[in-house]
This record gives sequence, C-alpha cells and structure tokens, in this order.
Amino acid sequence: MSKVYQLLPKFAIVKNAIWTIDFPMLASVNGFWFVEGTIVPEWDIDLVFGICPEGRDHSVDFMLGTNGWPLFSNRARNIIEKRIPNAIQFLPLRYSPPSRSFTNEFNIGQVLNVVDALERAENTVAYGQFVFPLRLKTSVVMKYPIFRVKDSCVQIFVRDDVKQIFEEELITGAKFCTDNPVLSTS
Repeated sequence: MSKVYQLLPKFAIVKNAIWTIDFPMLASVNGFWFVEGTIVPEWDIDLVFGICPEGRDHSVDFMLGTNGWPLFSNRARNIIEKRIPNAIQFLPLRYSPPSRSFTNEFNIGQVLNVVDALERAENTVAYGQFVFPLRLKTSVVMKYPIFRVKDSCVQIFVRDDVKQIFEEELITGAKFCTDNPVLSTS
C-alpha cells in the first residue's frame, strides 16, 4: 500500500532564529485564505508584498509564511507544474527586507484539491478540532497527488510519488511527517 505524508516546512535557521517571510496584517487577499482549494481569478503580483529579515536571502524552495501561507520558489513552481500539473495554483508575489537591499519573487501555493477524506468515526475531536493524527480514507486520498482535507484544511498532504519528486528534484525546505495521517484499510 502506498503512503501519504504531511508536507511540512524545514525552515532555514539564521542567528538562532527562523528565517521566514512576513505578510504584516494579511491573513487573506480578496477573500481568499489559500486553504479553500478554489482557483483565484485575476491575480496581480502587486497584491501582496512580503518582508523578510535583513541580510542575505535565505529562502528555500518550500516555506510557510508567518501567517501560514504555503510558499514556493519559482524553481519549485516549475518542477511541480511540469511533473504534477493542475495540483496547485501559484500566485506570484515579491518580498524584500525593510532596507530593500534585494527583492525576490516567490509564489503562494493554492492547493486545488480539498477532499472529504476524514474517517469521522475514527478521528478524535477536542475543542472543536480534529486531533493529530488524522485518520483518512485510503480510497479517497490516493486519487490526489497533493491535497488538503475538508474540515481540517490547514495541513497539506502528498502521496509517495510526490515525496519522491521532491527528493529527486532536491526541492529544499520540505520535510515529510510519517506520523500524520493514518490511512484506513477501506
């Protein structure tokens, strides 16, 4: 049986701090939170500008912004669009340190597959949210290379073949959690 992994960031650490991109005061753009799985129409690169720490650029191919947005380099975007088409809509943005000593382009990744895959009877709920690890329906999740789960759409999950692509292409900044999710036998 194939596996499914939670895609997590492996942040760059600079001077004992996580190097990341901040989007001050932004949680959504034009009503999109980047977890809903719908195509964002009429995107303009100037809608979002991110701020990174001073110094040199320590970005990696996959990151999370400070607000939780999944961020992909142009290199990762090109690989994913070529090898896993129609799985993610990439929304370009720019970022720089406050001094504007450099500017770089990156992409918010709108994962397009949000699937109803929770084994509801097998998942634990606490404080109104599903508890780690999620128990998912194998028959549903194996249809999607990259997906989020309806009713628990914060996490991004990938199949074995996508994990392999990330590893073969040396996409930096990605790590794969083997403890989440747990797949059902159905």
